[in-house]
Amino acid sequence: VAWQLDTSLVDSVLYYGYESSYRPGAVTGAPRLSYDPSRPFTSYIPYFPSYQATTSIQVPEAYIIPQAWAEVIERLSVNEVELGRLARDTVLEVEVYYIQTGSPSGAPYEGHFYHQEVTTSPTTQKLAYQEGDYVVNTRQFRQPLIVHGLEPLARDSWFRWNFFDGILMQKEYFSPYLFEEIAAEILEEDQELAAEFEGKKETDQAFAENPNRQLYFIYTHSDYYEQTHRRYPVARWNGGKLPLK
Repeated sequence: VAWQLDTSLVDSVLYYGYESSYRPGAVTGAPRLSYDPSRPFTSYIPYFPSYQATTSIQVPEAYIIPQAWAEVIERLSVNEVELGRLARDTVLEVEVYYIQTGSPSGAPYEGHFYHQEVTTSPTTQKLAYQEGDYVVNTRQFRQPLIVHGLEPLARDSWFRWNFFDGILMQKEYFSPYLFEEIAAEILEEDQELAAEFEGKKETDQAFAENPNRQLYFIYTHSDYYEQTHRRYPVARWNGGKLPLK
């Protein structure tokens, strides 16, 4: 789903062009590139025909998309992707991604801000789906479009082009004056987390001097943390046939 140019394989193509020169611009006087149609030339120029994959994924049997993400569903539909819909409410064990990084670029392009750097961490969860949520089987003619659109690491995925930015906003938080005692109970019950917490205080001075960061660390490792924060809503399904309408 991402590539880089392979410069070790070089071919050539015959190029037809016009001789160029620079002449003063009529307004600025600065040198301006100019081509002369009366002086054509041909020349062989290097051509690099091959790319190497830098990011690969295993294509799942299907993707499951909650019906709330209508803009993405619309784009799949207009590209003639075959879409199924769940026949009833159901709980499914699916593979999901958490977006670790994804900061949009500073300038918009065609009304969107592109996420240049994206990293993910996969996990398996049991999630509740509603009747009418969409199922996109990958064994169809439009598989390349489906995969490159729905896999967040793909270079032109809909995640990279802002269609899922709502998941990056944290909606739940904690009140330090109330959470302090709860945090102490969490550390008492989870010795592994307590050891990680103390180790972080010893190695990270800024963390050790910031009480709110310390509480936030415990909060994000607790059951109180918002599970949907940064969870990419398109799930990967490899569990066989689903109940469809």
